[in-house]
Amino acid sequence: MTDYQDILNRLTAPSRELDAEICVALRYVPEVHDALFVHYSKVSGGIYTLSYMSEKSLGLNTRGYALCPFITSSVDAALALLEAKLPGWRVYDIMQKTRSWEVTLQKLGGDFKGEGFRGEASTLPLAIIRAILRALVAVMVQEASHE
Repeated sequence: MTDYQDILNRLTAPSRELDAEICVALRYVPEVHDALFVHYSKVSGGIYTLSYMSEKSLGLNTRGYALCPFITSSVDAALALLEAKLPGWRVYDIMQKTRSWEVTLQKLGGDFKGEGFRGEASTLPLAIIRAILRALVAVMVQEASHE
């Protein structure tokens, strides 16, 4: 959960570094073509070191690297993240304000039914990601309380 909060705090503008950190934190490795390859390794203290390389600079040697889509700048990539990490959830409401977007996510059935998780940001993809991270934190808290 700490990783999610840190990402939420820094999620102010599209960033390839944040794309990579989101992929690592959520263990999200989709099959995409227009992506950044991320190599990460765990070092002492649970801290990850990240290396970023474009597909072009890697050539054909992509072993040991994970694909990371443009999550923070693409609505399609943000919605694919929602579908992959929160199956059964949907975008319930999208509102464009003067200088920001607000997105509300809801689960279609079961726990959290009818409860909305909001994300607000300067762009629509960032608002979607904020809502996803908040919903994931709630899911994690609920799962921990059932243990």
